[in-house]
Amino acid sequence: EPSSTHPLIAEAFTYPDDYSTATYRLNPAARWHDGKPITTEDVKWSLEQLKAHSPNFDRYFADVKEARIDSPTEITFIFAEKNNRELPLILGDLPVLPKHWWEAEDGKGNKRDFTKSTLEVPLGSGPYRIAKFEAGVSMVWERVADYWAADSFTRKGRNNFDQLKYTYFKDPNA
Repeated sequence: EPSSTHPLIAEAFTYPDDYSTATYRLNPAARWHDGKPITTEDVKWSLEQLKAHSPNFDRYFADVKEARIDSPTEITFIFAEKNNRELPLILGDLPVLPKHWWEAEDGKGNKRDFTKSTLEVPLGSGPYRIAKFEAGVSMVWERVADYWAADSFTRKGRNNFDQLKYTYFKDPNA
């Protein structure tokens, strides 16, 4: 299935015959690792932040004119052009980030800044989370025991290791 996509945080999407918009309905089971639900606010905020602060994402999502929250579970993207059959699928590549985490204070009481790099472990929603790391040396990922999408058909039989450890070697001959 080289051109197939299987969304997880979106349980469904629709679009009109002219492909001028795409409306996504979020999966009510989708959760961040802190237990909070993934929201349409997260989706809209992610698009806006990535377009504002990343030239790559700004170009990739250039034809997305607007994101409109229709309800707590539905968001519609309005496109700058019609009849582009690929745009609804391109939106499936949108990294969705936790707005509530980025707008909160970090562990030291400082306001997080999306535009700055950090060594703080970010909040995610996937099957693994960072357990520990040593910058530039190694990273250990731990399996999330209550991962919300563990039983989805695209995840069955995957993510079976309790821990994954990556060690970085600066020696090109390693």
